Amino acid sequence: MNGTKLVRGLGQWGIMLAPRRIEATGRTVLTERLRSGFSAVLQRVRSFSAGVQRSARGALVWGWRRSCALAEEARDLWRRSRFLRRLCTSVLLGISIKLALAPFHHGGFGRDLENAAMDWMMRVHQGLLPRGDMPFRFVYIDIDERTYRAWGHPLHVPRDKLAQLIRFAVGGSPRLVIVDVDLTEPSGEADSELRSLLAEHRASKQPKPAILLVRAVAQRGRGTEMRPSFLDDVVPLDPYEQGVGKVYWTSSAFERDPDWTIRRWRTWEQGCLADHQRSLLSVTLAAAVLAADGANEVDIARLYEQIPPTHQPCAPATNTEASLAQPEHAQPSITIDAGSLRLKFPPTEINQRIRYVLPWELAPGRRWPLVSSGGRRGALLTPIPARSITEAAGSLSTELLRNAIVAIGGSFAEGRDLHLTPLGEMPGALILLNALHSLVRHGQVETPGTTPQILVLVSCILLCAVFSALFHSFWALLFSSLALIAVLLPLSFYLFNQGIWLDFALPLVAVLPKNLAGQYEDARHASRLHSEV
Repeated sequence: MNGTKLVRGLGQWGIMLAPRRIEATGRTVLTERLRSGFSAVLQRVRSFSAGVQRSARGALVWGWRRSCALAEEARDLWRRSRFLRRLCTSVLLGISIKLALAPFHHGGFGRDLENAAMDWMMRVHQGLLPRGDMPFRFVYIDIDERTYRAWGHPLHVPRDKLAQLIRFAVGGSPRLVIVDVDLTEPSGEADSELRSLLAEHRASKQPKPAILLVRAVAQRGRGTEMRPSFLDDVVPLDPYEQGVGKVYWTSSAFERDPDWTIRRWRTWEQGCLADHQRSLLSVTLAAAVLAADGANEVDIARLYEQIPPTHQPCAPATNTEASLAQPEHAQPSITIDAGSLRLKFPPTEINQRIRYVLPWELAPGRRWPLVSSGGRRGALLTPIPARSITEAAGSLSTELLRNAIVAIGGSFAEGRDLHLTPLGEMPGALILLNALHSLVRHGQVETPGTTPQILVLVSCILLCAVFSALFHSFWALLFSSLALIAVLLPLSFYLFNQGIWLDFALPLVAVLPKNLAGQYEDARHASRLHSEV
């Protein structure tokens, strides 16, 4: 009995241990299989890595041997090929000259060279216009020498005569009227007529064209002083008040180069008036905004809001000029939203360039081109002597003023408003019209950028290297110069009409030393052959 129980108990214990043994055996088998699989994978990875290393080592050895062979071939080619030596030398020399002249591009020789090239381009283009409709036409009411003598050589432009000219201009429904006459000092009883006209224009509820008056601005030390006018009580300087009635104060100041030539316009002026800091838009910028369709005083107010603050202190008027000294502060780079125009500020010298197309006098036999503006066709510029308006026996037709921009200014010698420009001597009002036409038609003048200029320079050098390899130095210089002129000038003309300036003079200057170097190499080679003989 006890034996039977013992056997039964052992059987039950064996039944209980059997699954555990089977489970342990399964785990062992699974572990062995995983270990063997991992070992196989690791062996394959090692084999692949060894193969990659052998391939990479072989590729490096092949690449090194190939590089050495190519270097040897290039060395032999360099020794044998005179053309290759000239080509590489020319490219390196031209780029070195370009980099050497880069610091002087905006001053000294580089600036003079660029000014001369652009001035020549403007003289070629004067009176010529690209195809397409013009935004507007121009009418210039000129207080010329004969008018000045007919008025009796007055010290100031007679205010009653000026009021008559403004009334005539406004009555023709132009886009706007620019009055380029000094209005600083009063002249007497005749001032009342001009004051009444401007006050009436500001108070009128009828649609009226904008009138831009010019305020005198003077430099004092490093600061700017705005001079008061006898019309300040009629036309305030505050931008939120002067726009009521569309009468605005502006500045006619321009950049004058050391040769006394006006080539660049200014964005605005900031200075002191009655111990207060004031900002004043240039007549060019204000006219460009107001000449657009639907423009109003709100657009001018927005422009004033975008003017960055100045750090120039304003001291009492009794202080010396040192009180107006303006400390140097870096201007922030911003984009000015001027209606349809987007202007960079502070602008570069090339951005400020005026693209002159309106000369004071046309060459004999030439006429002003006809343009379409606002559905009407007429001459681009119509000069009118002021005496033909003030001394007219009857009413004059104002039809030619409709939808035009009218400028009233003086070209008489006593007015001292004649200035040098790339197109010769010109009255200030005509400079304003040229600057306005340049800004509206082309915007700020831009350059292609450094990379395109380098590509143009390298292309010119390669072209010259080809001619140098085909001809002797003299003929190479002649043919390469003609080829450069034939390629660069049409390209420069095309880009110039698009408002982009490609300096064609600098590549020519950079290529000239290259040709001189070629002549020196030819002479040296000939001397070596002669000595060997």
